[in-house]
Amino acid sequence: MKKEQGVKVPRVLATTEITTRQSFKQLLLFTEQDLESSMDKLEELQKSLFTLSDKEAIVIDGLCKLCMDAYDEEHIDLILRLKNGENDYTPVIERQDKQTETHYRTVLSLKESKDVFCGDKYEAYWDYVFMNIKKLAYDPPKKRRLVLGKNTYIDTEPLRIDLVYEDGSGLKRLVNLSPRRKGKDRKEREKIKRDTGRAEGKIAGFVIEFYKPLFFPIIEKSKKKTQGRAYIRQPPFFHLGIIDEIRQAVEELKTAENKIIPALKKAIYDGVQSGVIPKENVTSDYINSCFLYLQTRARSRLSNLMGISPIEMRNFFTYLALHDNGKGEYITIDNLIDFADRCFEGLTRLDREGKRQIYPSQFKELIVNKILPILYIYKNLTLRGKMDGGQLVPYSIVFEDKETGEKFGKETNSLRIKCLKSKSFFSTYTEINAKDALIELAETPQISGMQY
Repeated sequence: MKKEQGVKVPRVLATTEITTRQSFKQLLLFTEQDLESSMDKLEELQKSLFTLSDKEAIVIDGLCKLCMDAYDEEHIDLILRLKNGENDYTPVIERQDKQTETHYRTVLSLKESKDVFCGDKYEAYWDYVFMNIKKLAYDPPKKRRLVLGKNTYIDTEPLRIDLVYEDGSGLKRLVNLSPRRKGKDRKEREKIKRDTGRAEGKIAGFVIEFYKPLFFPIIEKSKKKTQGRAYIRQPPFFHLGIIDEIRQAVEELKTAENKIIPALKKAIYDGVQSGVIPKENVTSDYINSCFLYLQTRARSRLSNLMGISPIEMRNFFTYLALHDNGKGEYITIDNLIDFADRCFEGLTRLDREGKRQIYPSQFKELIVNKILPILYIYKNLTLRGKMDGGQLVPYSIVFEDKETGEKFGKETNSLRIKCLKSKSFFSTYTEINAKDALIELAETPQISGMQY
C-alpha cells in the first residue's frame, strides 16, 4: 500500500461532520398526522441526523486512510477463503466501477482492520476499536443528513457494517439479529436466523459499506493526475489520537497537585537567587497564597478538560481546516455564532425575535471552558508527534489585530485563531523549538513577574 504522512478527508465529508440542525431553516421529518411517537422520540430522531459518534469517527478516519493507500490495490477475498479455502484476489475497495451501487464496499480481515483503524501507533486501542466496530454492526447508525452541495442534501446511512465469522457466515445488522422486530411469526424468525447464520463462530473480519459521494473525491484522479481533490488533511488515526491525549491530559492533571509544592519551592528559590523575588517577601502567607492559586488553577483546568469531548475537539479542527485559505498563520472566523453551533452544541440561544445569539455567559464558556482547554490538548498532541501530517495546529486566540486594530469577539461576531501550518511547522521545527513556540498554551503562571 502507498503511504502518505497525512490523511485526506473530502471537504464534503468534513462539512457533513459539522453540519447542525441550525444549518437548516426548517426540519420536518413527519407531518402532524404522523406524529404517533412522543416529542422526546421525535427530538431524538431529529438530533441523530446530525450527531457523529466516536465510533463512527474512528471508522471514518480509517476508511479515508484506506481510500488513499489502497484505492487501486487488491487483496485476498476473505469470504471466499473462509468458505472454500480459495485465495482469490479482489479489489480492496469494491464497486468503484458499478454506477448503480450507492456505497463502496470493503471486506477486511481482523489483521487488516487493525492496520486500517489503529496502525502500530495506537495498537493498544485495538480492543476498544474492535468493540466499537461490533457495536456499529449490532446497532447500526441511524440515517444522517449528508450535505452534498449548497442546495443538495440527502438522508441516508453513511456506514453499514456486517460481521464475518470463521465459518464464512455473515452476521447481518440488528434488524436481522432480532427478527421479531419485523413482526414475523416464530417459523419465519427461525428461517431468518438459519439464513443469516447463528453467529456461533469466531469473528474473522468485517464487511463495511460506505457512501460513495462522501469518499469519491479522494479516490478519483485530479486534473493534475494526482489522487484526490477538494479535501482537508488531518493526522492519521486522528480521533484515536484525540481520545488518547484527553485521557493522558486528565491523568496528568489528576496528579498535578502532588507536584505543586516541589515546583513552587524551586520557583521561589530561583526567584530569590536571581533577585526577582525579594527574600523578605517570602513569608508563609505568600507561599500559601501561591499554593492556593496553583491548586485552584490545576483543579479548574482538570474540570474544564473533563468537560471536553473528542467530537468537540475534532469539530474545532475540522471547522478551521475548512476555513483555511492556505495563506498566513491566522484563520478568521467570520461568523462566531455559526462556529459555536457547529463545534459546540448548546452554546447559542434564540432571542425574542427568533434569531440565534451567543450571550456573554455563553461566550465566556466558549473561550474559557472550551477553546482554551482544547488548545492546551492540541499543544500536547503536537509535542507528542500526534499532529504530524495534519493541515494545521490551533495555537492561540487573537482578540485584536495589533497592526490594524481590528477587534474580534462577541461584539463583532467573529474570532481569529493563530495556527501553526504543516509546511512551516512540522517539517522544520524541532521539539525544543515547538515547546518555545507553544509556551503560551501551557499557561505557565507568573510568580512576581517570573515564570516557572
